[in-house]
Amino acid sequence: MQATAGALTAPRRFQALLRESLLSERQLLQKLGAVALVGALLALGMPQISRMAMDEALPTTSPRMLLALALAAVLVGAHQAWAGWIEDRTTMALGARIERGSLDTLFSSLLSSDYSQLRKRDSGWMGDTLGGASGVVYGYVGAFVTFVTQGAFALAYLGLLISSSPLATVLVALASFGLAFLSWAFSTWEAKLARVALDASSKQQALLNVLLVSLASLRGLFCTRRLGAEWQQTLRSSTLAANQRNRAALVRGLVVGGAGRALGLAITIWAIYVCVSNASGIGEMMMITSIAAGLSGSLLALSGAWLGFRALEPQFERMNELLASARPEPERVLPQETDDAIVIDSVWFRYSEDARWVLENHCWRVERNDFVRLDSPSGSGKSTLLRLLSGMLTPARGSLRIFGVDAREARHLVLYVPQHSSLLEASIGENLRLLSGASDDEIQRVARHTGLTELLETLPMGVETPVAAQGQNLSSGQRQLVVLTAAFASKRPVLLLDESLSQIDTGLRNRMNWPALLKNRTVIAVEHARG
Repeated sequence: MQATAGALTAPRRFQALLRESLLSERQLLQKLGAVALVGALLALGMPQISRMAMDEALPTTSPRMLLALALAAVLVGAHQAWAGWIEDRTTMALGARIERGSLDTLFSSLLSSDYSQLRKRDSGWMGDTLGGASGVVYGYVGAFVTFVTQGAFALAYLGLLISSSPLATVLVALASFGLAFLSWAFSTWEAKLARVALDASSKQQALLNVLLVSLASLRGLFCTRRLGAEWQQTLRSSTLAANQRNRAALVRGLVVGGAGRALGLAITIWAIYVCVSNASGIGEMMMITSIAAGLSGSLLALSGAWLGFRALEPQFERMNELLASARPEPERVLPQETDDAIVIDSVWFRYSEDARWVLENHCWRVERNDFVRLDSPSGSGKSTLLRLLSGMLTPARGSLRIFGVDAREARHLVLYVPQHSSLLEASIGENLRLLSGASDDEIQRVARHTGLTELLETLPMGVETPVAAQGQNLSSGQRQLVVLTAAFASKRPVLLLDESLSQIDTGLRNRMNWPALLKNRTVIAVEHARG
């Protein structure tokens, strides 16, 4: 079966997901196997046709036999071209089908990633990991198809060559394995360079994202030139690493390709020697040469496919890390609420093993429908506490329960609103609908209570006002007001507000209809500590 979103119950390997998806495509694999088998059998026809032409048709000057052999050669060539087209079509179909399921799984893992793991990676790392996933899928499928087709060819060539010349078989196999070992040595070097190039690309992409998203504020700090110069340096490093990787691949191609051509020349010289010494005819010599060259080519293609798998290792490592950071999806049957309070019992938490404890043996209780303000000093763990309650973080010790449900299984009850929330490049109305999941009537009702309606009346396009990237055409307070309205319009009974009103005008905050907003809600709000 194909990998699908929500199917993750334990850390998976991306290679395993691709393999399972491939094996589930039985019809396409059967077609590919049949095409490979027929193509391999027909490939053996060309050496036989050459032998018959040289050893039987030409010596007897039989035009009919020559014509028949020429027609057979044309038919074999035409079938090989058709089989190649079918192989390409099958490869594209396999890649397209597997891409959908695997990318869906990878993206679902990102959405459900544990916060403490996700915060360790920047946008460049995420962008390169997800952006390169399609190439990884098609590279994997292409290498797999090569294994199937060239494996069939290699077996066919091997069987015929053994029956024709066991000595040639041994020599070709040994030489091909030697070339494969040479390729493996180069692949280790290339894999190392590939990791360096990927890390350099992620670094420059992350810095570019920062520049694009924060350009307006960076201009005000007069640091755009300095950051631009730093980005140019990271770009040069990325380009240099990519060039080094390409040079390594070029050197490997020259060395291995040259060695392969030398092997082909050696096979030809050996066959000529055998022919001159009257051990075989010219036709048989040409047949053995053709079969040996075919076997060598197939073995080198298999070696290249294996190296293709190895070349994907840096991307696989990143994708496996992303899959490992995903939390298991909750059961479809929602846990039953057994309590009317939020209970924090002896919770300990720190962000890493060598870091200080942010929370130590923390205990707390909030009753249902209470409105609690937290205004302790900065660094006391307020935001960490909200993230623990939201299930984004997991305590080292202790437990957190939302109305009797473990916080990690209570995402259907809780909504966490951070201080800085990015808006989508859509209208304000579309942002409200997507962020809240509520009906237009409910959004309008809540907007009147939060004061968003007043803001919309001052905008020429009202609720249809488009939002620029990151909401840059709105003030920070206006963005907070949109997000806050979406939060209260949602059906979640528990809202965790992490300084999510800090940029809203004090007058507007005072005009909000808090009794209506807080009705049947449990709200925990982090605020700036009062002096």
